[in-house]
Amino acid sequence: MKGFIYDGKSTDSILGSSSLGLCTFESIDTIVGTSRENISGDISILRSIANEYGTTSTPLTFDYALYKTNEEAFTDEEQIIIETWLTSPQFSKDLQIFDCNTKEITDTFCGKFLSTEWIPLPKGWAGIKFTFQNNSAYAKKHYDYSYTINNIKETTFLLNCESNELEKYIYPNLIIKKKEETGRISIQNVNDNKNKMTIRAYKELPMYFDCLHCIPKDETTNQVISYSDLGWTDVGDIYWFRLLPGLNEIIVSGGNVDIQISFDVPYKKVGGWL
Repeated sequence: MKGFIYDGKSTDSILGSSSLGLCTFESIDTIVGTSRENISGDISILRSIANEYGTTSTPLTFDYALYKTNEEAFTDEEQIIIETWLTSPQFSKDLQIFDCNTKEITDTFCGKFLSTEWIPLPKGWAGIKFTFQNNSAYAKKHYDYSYTINNIKETTFLLNCESNELEKYIYPNLIIKKKEETGRISIQNVNDNKNKMTIRAYKELPMYFDCLHCIPKDETTNQVISYSDLGWTDVGDIYWFRLLPGLNEIIVSGGNVDIQISFDVPYKKVGGWL
């Protein structure tokens, strides 16, 4: 049996009196896979083959239901608790599917519950059917890596980016903390044309970099760090660290430093949550 965690609350404990389980009240003949739209230019007399610009993917949507594992009906009060929990978030939140026996997280999505439908009984509610829309076409997997580097010159290590999207970069989040005097730190991805991200790092100050949204922050105060404080003078020459699918050879130089690298990758598993 499967359950899930959403908005910090779990199907195991949301009601207290009984856990909830994922189910379906209708038979499932097929599992929805991927839907993509091709983006291309027009065909003309002078252009018999259209220019291609790639594809856009339709966000994943799925329908399931919840029931009480003690097989009792939901009371009106419990119905309000569940409805409030699932429909309050206005923005996407992680939905983590777990195995109720092992408590292992098996799948992670990020999105919102778009609709709910309750099945009535004479004295309560049999269960709730819902529609959940992911904010992307696939589930995701999260990875965290930590490195302690004690080398004044440079250190090389391999990082495996297990993305199922083979033609897109993955932009991670970085936390960099220099353990000695203020100075320059460089982190280079040899596999990405040897591109290098170089910053002025401050002694014992954790510095956070959201490489996808191009945001540098002071991890202690959560205040945005200016580009000039990082030693960046030419905006057009800034490289934000990124990973390619597969093995990446990373070179870090500039002294003793702690580096944390975290990122999400598309996980193209279709269905199978129950």
